[in-house]
Order: sequence, then structure tokens, then C-alpha cells
Amino acid sequence: MGLLTVVSIIWVGASLARVERPDVWRDNAVHAQRAFASVASAISRFEPVTVCASAKQLTKHIRVVEMSMNDSWFRDTGPTFVIENDASSKGKLDSKIAGIDWTFNSYGGTEDGCYKDWSLDLLIARKILEIEKIPRFPHSMILEGGSIHVDGEARYPGMRLAASYVNFYIANKAIITPQFGDEKWDDEAVRVLSSTFPGYEIVKIESDRDNVLGGGNIQCINQQQPAVSP
Repeated sequence: MGLLTVVSIIWVGASLARVERPDVWRDNAVHAQRAFASVASAISRFEPVTVCASAKQLTKHIRVVEMSMNDSWFRDTGPTFVIENDASSKGKLDSKIAGIDWTFNSYGGTEDGCYKDWSLDLLIARKILEIEKIPRFPHSMILEGGSIHVDGEARYPGMRLAASYVNFYIANKAIITPQFGDEKWDDEAVRVLSSTFPGYEIVKIESDRDNVLGGGNIQCINQQQPAVSP
């Protein structure tokens, strides 16, 4: 049996949630809907994108899957993908993908949770894995996927902050990064990312404050799937 490592460096695509709770954002989530759409469009330039939405929501030019949910943070409610690397009989490295379905409790359960009903969010990871025909490992541990960061080798390099420039998304040869309307620091963030990821196109999502107002940002609304066969 090979080593299970969390997340691959090369991604086949991302699943994103559309804004589902307009009470969380200003102006009935009109601006947040646009922000989500901008992120989806930006990522779709570099890899396939699936948007999961309720039946009442539509998105053009991007694969749409009908999926009911209580909130929109797929980084927390979606599966954490793991890869098993095994040496084949021919000496080559064979990789297989699976997904961990953590237990979600609305960031605090019945006493301290952010919303009272999270029954639909509990099913998101299972549904994504069923759609993609990827093996599922259910886990009783209560964990939001966005509360951990890993580097592909089971090491944990640090926390992600919603209202910061580190809440970017690494696409195939591109970095999708938030911009907050402060020219000095927006430009500095682009400079740092450009030097950190040479050869990657830096794609800026302008006026990304609305994602932050809901409690997350670019990385929080998506979950990438490694480019490995089940």
C-alpha cells in the first residue's frame, strides 16, 4: 500500500458553489453573485469548472450541477481529495484518487453554529464524489476543509485568512488572486505572487470585498479535484 498524500499539485478542475444565503451579503447578495461569477469565469480559462447551484440558479458557459445547499463555502463542506501512490509491477508510479467526507456542523453545532440547519451541507461532499465516481472515505471528525492547509506531502504550512491576499486559488499555470481596491497593496500582492510563482499568469479579481463580507474569499468557495483517475 502506498502513501496517502493530501491534494495534488496538478488539478483537473474546481467545483464552486453559488451564493445561496442572500442574508449574509449586502444588497441581497447581488454583488456577491457577480464576485462568484468572476471567480468561476477566471478559473475556467485554465481548467474545467463545475458550478453547483440550486435549481433556481443558472450559470452560462460553465458546467452546472443542480445541488441543494445551506451555504456556499465548498472549501469547508466539499471533500478533501487524497492520492494513493503505488509502484506498479512495471516500476511506474500509479496514482489513485479518493475523497474524505468530513463531518460538518455549521462552525459550532447547535449551540454556536453560524446557521441552524446544515443538513444539506452535510451531503455536499458525498454528492460531489458520487457525481465524479470517486471513492469516498467518511470520517466522524468534525472539520472544515478550509481550516487546514497542506502541501501535497501531508505537511501543514499554515492557516488561510479570508480577508487577505493569501486567500488565492492556484489553477493550472495561473493564480486567481483577490484585489481589495487599495492600489498600493493590490499591486504589492501581485508582485509577490509573480515572484513566488514564476511562469504563472496572475489573474486579478477586482473589488473582491463582497466575498469577504460573507466570511470567506476566492479559495473558500471552491474545492479542486486532482487530475488522477479514481
